[in-house]
Amino acid sequence: MRGRTIYRMVVSYLKMSFRDKTVLFWSVMFPLLLLTFIVFLFAPKPVGEQATVKTVSVMVVPARQTSDLIELAKEYVKYMNLTEFNGQKVFIAEVANVALDVAVEMLRNGSCDVVLYLPEDAVDEMRDFTVVAKVYVLTGTPNIVEEQMNEMLIVNFLHQTGMYLIHGVVDYAVTPIISNSSKIIRVEPRLAESIGILRVVKEVMWNNTKVEVVRVRPKGAEEGDIRPYVIGWMTVSVIFMQYMFSGILGGASSTSRMFEKRYLERIFSTRVSPMEIFVGLLISWIASLTVPTMVCLAWGILVLGAKFTITPLSPEFPVVVLLVLIGAILSISIGLLVGLLVRSTEAASVVANLIVWPSMMLGGFWLPRFMLPEFARVISEIHPLSMLLYSTVDIALYKRPLTAILVPAVTATVVTVVALTLSSILYRRRVTKYLER
Repeated sequence: MRGRTIYRMVVSYLKMSFRDKTVLFWSVMFPLLLLTFIVFLFAPKPVGEQATVKTVSVMVVPARQTSDLIELAKEYVKYMNLTEFNGQKVFIAEVANVALDVAVEMLRNGSCDVVLYLPEDAVDEMRDFTVVAKVYVLTGTPNIVEEQMNEMLIVNFLHQTGMYLIHGVVDYAVTPIISNSSKIIRVEPRLAESIGILRVVKEVMWNNTKVEVVRVRPKGAEEGDIRPYVIGWMTVSVIFMQYMFSGILGGASSTSRMFEKRYLERIFSTRVSPMEIFVGLLISWIASLTVPTMVCLAWGILVLGAKFTITPLSPEFPVVVLLVLIGAILSISIGLLVGLLVRSTEAASVVANLIVWPSMMLGGFWLPRFMLPEFARVISEIHPLSMLLYSTVDIALYKRPLTAILVPAVTATVVTVVALTLSSILYRRRVTKYLER
């Protein structure tokens, strides 16, 4: 292979690519717009700005429109609306004068987060110091975390209501006993210890927990705001998503188009060898992915305020560069395989899209891995591009040791080598058949 020939091919391909306005938009502008959009919607607020607390919309439905049940429902609504966390309301509750099935249907269509149903015996049970209610919450939605949060908050509120109810009863019953403790002890000295316990219980029963909350930053982000590091994660994620768009989808379409449109006939009419074309295309695609990577990284750091726990002078920096490079090569290799296995540009585009979109949705690119459903989390843990993404994040953002990413990084590297080898073999065979026609 002749290095000068490959160099000319790379320069020619890059000029042709970046002169195309469509290619320029999708490879450079689109990642910037996507990153800005994700940061605007999902990045936490900066330090000093009040974060949004989850507010649960509750519809309280009494079984019957009797005065007692309605008064009980209003009491629930009153104390729910007084519940706050960090100065913000936890619940927005209201009494609904509708049937239960209507309320449940409103829950299904998103009009509220929770339906709190008070059965007919709720008032009688309350007089017997027991909280009785039925909670209806959504399940099976894409946002599992919100489902669990809604259920946890309302159930915890009801449990706390029951505890305060019984505390009030105990306080009422204990007060006269303690007030007359000296008389009781004179009559029955053996009750002195029990009365002493009751006196302590009365003193602490309304405030017997001393909990100190210590908020700890992730490693490398102990000082300052956590927001820049979240934006850093988003920046790396968008870079890998761009690899899937340009590497897999773009590579598959370009490879298929070269054979379908008979572009190779013009190239082979010169003295360029098939492997020189293959190596030239591979290098040019890597270079074409490097440009949006640098632009996206600069946009994330300089404009959106992304931060990382490593610098170009850190000993881990070459490892991060290597992981990102492997991610680019893997994407290109998959794109080559798709483009070589199908017979038309349209089919290559369809197959590539079937790979790219599920990978982004289930691989932990759009959402962090911990927010995915269990089945998707498993897919994310075995997806080679996801392995490379989270290995990069672990080092660049969490500054974890190299041993922590050894297994996923090596696994993804092996998959990359296999994919690149297979694509080169298929390319040789496809070109051989092409030249024999």
